[in-house]
Amino acid sequence: MAVQRQTNNENKPFILGDDGEARRVTFGRDQTRTSADIERYTVVTRNPSSGLWYAYTAVDAVDGTQVPMGIVMETVDGAALHAGNVTDIAVLKGNALCDVEQLVLENSLTLADIINWVDDNGDDVQINTTIEQELRKLNIRFADTIDTTEVEA
Repeated sequence: MAVQRQTNNENKPFILGDDGEARRVTFGRDQTRTSADIERYTVVTRNPSSGLWYAYTAVDAVDGTQVPMGIVMETVDGAALHAGNVTDIAVLKGNALCDVEQLVLENSLTLADIINWVDDNGDDVQINTTIEQELRKLNIRFADTIDTTEVEA
């Protein structure tokens, strides 16, 4: 009798350990986002000059948003972002062990992507840090939670 592996797609929590530190923030208007929502569990960043939050989309941004700052804990409506700022959105800021299988990174980014830093003179400065390492500085860590069972074929 043949045996196959089956993935269990149960509703698993995103935060697997620790308490998680979250706060409510305001996401900035994004006119490039006409209808695509920012999905829950997407890595996000904060613009240091405006204080507004955005989906993390580029490791080589030059406005300070090249550093991931947290994970959004709820879906943010894309049409609302296109129209203006969206307030009162929960963002995980640290102290959590999270399910890497549920994590969302936009623009085909991965946790292993290297972040390009730009200094005050506008010069590209490569510091060997990844998206995952920056999130670890916030004490946001990841575990693989693929759960399978053997079933008769």
